[in-house]
Amino acid sequence: MEKNLDRIMQVTRDKRFVTVRQSLVSLQKIRSVNSKLRETVADRLTRRFHDCIEEKNCTLIRYGILEVFRKIYDKALDEHLQARGPGPD
Repeated sequence: MEKNLDRIMQVTRDKRFVTVRQSLVSLQKIRSVNSKLRETVADRLTRRFHDCIEEKNCTLIRYGILEVFRKIYDKALDEHLQARGPGPD
C-alpha cells in the first residue's frame, strides 16, 4: 500500500467523479495496516480535503474523505485520528 499511495492520491484528482470516489474508497483498506501508514494517509486526505474547494464535486469529494476517516477510525479506534480529521477551511 505504501508503494502505491502516491498513485492512488493522483487518481483522486481524476476528471471522472466515479474514479475519484473509487480511489477514495480504496484508501479505507489501510485501516488494518500500521499507524505510520494511517498517519500518512490522514495527512494526504486532509490536504486533499482542503485542495478540492475549486473542483466541481467538492462536497461529494469531501464527504468521501470524511467517510474514509470514519471507517478507518471505526476499525483502528485511533483517538488521535479522530481528533485530527480534516476540519473546516
